[in-house]
Amino acid sequence: MFYDFAITVAASTTEANATTQRMKLTKGVVHRLEIQFPDGCAGLAHVRILEDGHQFAPTNPSGNFASDGHTIVIDEHYELQSSPYSFKAVVWNDDDTYSHTIYVRVGVLRGEFWLLFTRVINGLAKFLKALGMEI
Repeated sequence: MFYDFAITVAASTTEANATTQRMKLTKGVVHRLEIQFPDGCAGLAHVRILEDGHQFAPTNPSGNFASDGHTIVIDEHYELQSSPYSFKAVVWNDDDTYSHTIYVRVGVLRGEFWLLFTRVINGLAKFLKALGMEI
């Protein structure tokens, strides 16, 4: 399943007064996240993606995505574990003239097979790290 969200942020929207949008998803495994910055954003529109109050993307809490005419594609394998199954986009705009619309797309794999597969992979990764292996 793919979800598509268009988020418009007005000119001169500061980070402190950022626009937020809840993106309702379903239980499953997030396998892809895309954040599209259309031509004209000029690196002035910024996005953070949160899950359950914690920053999901970018990973570093002080980071954010900004670009122009580019789609940031993140291949993931992240299980949405608790209801409500959703992400929240936090968007602001340093442009003092134009509003910008950012497009966020989320791919979710549903079904018990994917949930079990994810748990097995995560367990294996923890085991290998405990053995001192870098993965």
